Amino acid sequence: MKFIIIYLIFSFISLSSCDKHNGNILSLLNINDFETILGDSMLISDFIQFNESIDNDTCWALLSISCDGLRTYCDLLPYTYNTTYGNVIVSSDSTFNTYSNFPAPITASNINIKLNECTTFYNKYVYIRATTQNSIVYNTSIYSPQKINFTGTLADSMSLTISKSNNFNITWNTDPNSTKGVLITLIYTYQSEPMEDIDFGSDPIFQNILVQDNGSYTLTSQTFSQFPASNSGKHLIITINRGNYTSSSVISNSIFPIIIYSRDKRILKLVP
Repeated sequence: MKFIIIYLIFSFISLSSCDKHNGNILSLLNINDFETILGDSMLISDFIQFNESIDNDTCWALLSISCDGLRTYCDLLPYTYNTTYGNVIVSSDSTFNTYSNFPAPITASNINIKLNECTTFYNKYVYIRATTQNSIVYNTSIYSPQKINFTGTLADSMSLTISKSNNFNITWNTDPNSTKGVLITLIYTYQSEPMEDIDFGSDPIFQNILVQDNGSYTLTSQTFSQFPASNSGKHLIITINRGNYTSSSVISNSIFPIIIYSRDKRILKLVP
């Protein structure tokens, strides 16, 4: 069996609070704000509590592991009011044995890793070991749901022209072990390729929907009514996200929040 291990070495710079966590989670998931999320009230409540638990406590670092359909990204976002040093190991192996193609350790100036395999950390438990400057070691694990993919109409097409006057049903592969739901984000902005970074400098229009992971959701004509028809390079970008998160981990009396997720993204060209 093949295992992957990632070793992150970092130094924390001095920060006064954890307020930036809110912005980072928003930007990671392309959400404009938490207050406008629609859908399942219990899932939304849990998600907001996750954010608030980070925002209201001293934060050690936010660990984010994500997959965009092409590769896996590991990011460590340090936030603490003290200047400290430490390291974090992320592995698909509970014994933390190294893997022959393991990338070189990364430093504080390069705390982002990209792996060319999206299956590395999905549909399995991911193991995390954090060590502080004072050699305090914390071990934890988190279930990472199956990588999410569009099925049906959007499975084989990166873009699709649809009428905003009609309802449109989207479908995806389900994970029976996933408990945090599926986040659907709709963003009307400039975009020519689904995998490009979203242009947030062009007055985008947002809609965020968090639903149970039951494999389908119907976007109604009422949902589409807030978005103009595609014109001058502006289209509706639809993204589905599935993952897991926890803020229960504590290291050196500080919160160590972890979020792991995958996403799939398409372009919808709206016509009247």
